[in-house]
Amino acid sequence: MTPPSCSYTPSTLLASALWVSASLHAQTAQTPTPIAEAWHYKLTASNYDTQGLTAAQDINLRGSREDTTWWVAHYRRASEFEQSRAGWEQNWGYGWGQLTSSLQVATRGFAGGALTAQLGGESLHALVGWGRTNLKDYYNLNFDPNDAITLGVGGKLQGNGTYTLFTVKDDRLRTDQQISHAVLRLPLAEHTRLTLDYAYKRGRASEQALLVHGCAWAVGVDYKEVFLRVTADNKVNFTRYNQTRVALGLRF
Repeated sequence: MTPPSCSYTPSTLLASALWVSASLHAQTAQTPTPIAEAWHYKLTASNYDTQGLTAAQDINLRGSREDTTWWVAHYRRASEFEQSRAGWEQNWGYGWGQLTSSLQVATRGFAGGALTAQLGGESLHALVGWGRTNLKDYYNLNFDPNDAITLGVGGKLQGNGTYTLFTVKDDRLRTDQQISHAVLRLPLAEHTRLTLDYAYKRGRASEQALLVHGCAWAVGVDYKEVFLRVTADNKVNFTRYNQTRVALGLRF
């Protein structure tokens, strides 16, 4: 008996290849390509009026998409001091919560970074953070210690409000700097939100400086894409000076 032939002609192979290609194309067409989320931006202009010192201004542009945020900014205090900065922040979600890493560099050789973990869900969670810098010259616009640990709790309130209670404490420079915050974010009406931030601080500007105590009150209002924040800060950055800050911004 003659065995069946296993040979294929070129035309048969070509037809098979075309059939497989058409099948794959049809499957691909049926599976829509995910559309990436658009970038969202926030532009903030701030004025810093420090008692007994020259006023300063800052302009900050932030972009965010999904779990990624970047920013570029410039701070200027007349002809006395100015500094440009740029940073990057990334969030990672896990079953136990969320991990956030951030990195910032600035002119005058400054660099710093931080890791913050949110342990738990939105309804109730703990906060644990750690930050380090290279100790180069930098005007601290966080107004909390940068080389520090952070501990806190947060969660949701009835009516879609949120609260956060946290403490930031120097763990490197022996300044005894410690600042504790109580933050409330409350929806007032459609498209409107109120933010209240009270902080109490104690510590020294440097290891040899005098110990100071002070507090700060900040009130912010968001309406649609526009927001305004006003802060009265006693002993700003653990110095003997008091500062009033006004920030006006736009989201787009």
